[in-house]
Amino acid sequence: MTEHQIKTTVEKPKSGLFTGLKEYLDESFLPLGFERHDGDLGRMGNLAGANYIWEKDGRTIKVHCSRRSRTRYAGEIRYYKYVGHSLSFTISTSVKTRLNVVFGSGISMKVNQMVSNWKKFAHLDDLETMDHLDTFAIDGPWARSFFSDTAVRQAITTLMPPTNSYRSARFGFTPNSGGFLVQMNIRDITPDKVRDFFNAINVLMDAAEANLPMDEVEPSWMEQQPPRTVAAIWVGGFLAIPILLMGVFCACMTTLLITGAAFSGG
Repeated sequence: MTEHQIKTTVEKPKSGLFTGLKEYLDESFLPLGFERHDGDLGRMGNLAGANYIWEKDGRTIKVHCSRRSRTRYAGEIRYYKYVGHSLSFTISTSVKTRLNVVFGSGISMKVNQMVSNWKKFAHLDDLETMDHLDTFAIDGPWARSFFSDTAVRQAITTLMPPTNSYRSARFGFTPNSGGFLVQMNIRDITPDKVRDFFNAINVLMDAAEANLPMDEVEPSWMEQQPPRTVAAIWVGGFLAIPILLMGVFCACMTTLLITGAAFSGG
């Protein structure tokens, strides 16, 4: 498939919302045993991109891919600049720990470092062959044991090599869940690349499940909620912000009016 064909297929689908994106990604995911899936948010989630699911021997891998853009302005003209596609893998697992391995710009690493410091993660900055990544773990000794395995380090390097064109990437664990998220150009999401991701992810899951952390971490209340509930909470929170700001503004104005009236009366 030529570069022009990829652009036409992805950005100008023949029929229906995002149909072209799904047809393009089918070439990478269906041969591996994935099936198209509506996603955790149902049909509404499916409208936001492409979803796939893979299940075997008690392991489930869910994939979501969607276009990313940033708002830009040329004078008074607003337009959207394509900045890649977000490709995420979510994996069910018996591992109960918190771990983040991050690749990205200085800003994204600083944000991850702030969050990790807030959650009291250990910063592992001396891991062999991983000096281009930032690694944070709630259980430092287990993480060091995990990364002492050459196959694990090779799998991490396959996901996030020192030289790549990704805008950002992250692999990690939360209790009972593993995840890999990368933002990359759609032209780089090829059958070979997806196969490499898939194999590396399974290597990491197998290694972690063969050497479970002694100090298990339980999921938070939010992590135990269904994805639709979490989405509703986030949406509700964003909608509540302007209402709260309006309430604060009205309270301030009322206070000023009352104070002004009191001084005038005095």
